[in-house]
Amino acid sequence: MKLTAKVGAYSSVVGGGVHIHEADGRFAGQVAFLCQTDTMRDKALQIAMSEAIAKALNDLFDARPTPSAESASAACPALTTGENDD
Repeated sequence: MKLTAKVGAYSSVVGGGVHIHEADGRFAGQVAFLCQTDTMRDKALQIAMSEAIAKALNDLFDARPTPSAESASAACPALTTGENDD
């Protein structure tokens, strides 16, 4: 399944970010900005960063095959063995 990245709607409460979706539209993840200064809280800056990140991610997703869950777990056995469980 191919992933896609979309700029999330800006909120004056939580700011902006990029949403990552599966090919069937399911929400898969998010890139969010955790801001510590007013410079980073600027709406125009967050929207511009979101657009740049979404474009970069979509270029990446277009350039490489999406790994299956099986191959992802083979690449990182700790995901399925519980090795990192606390």
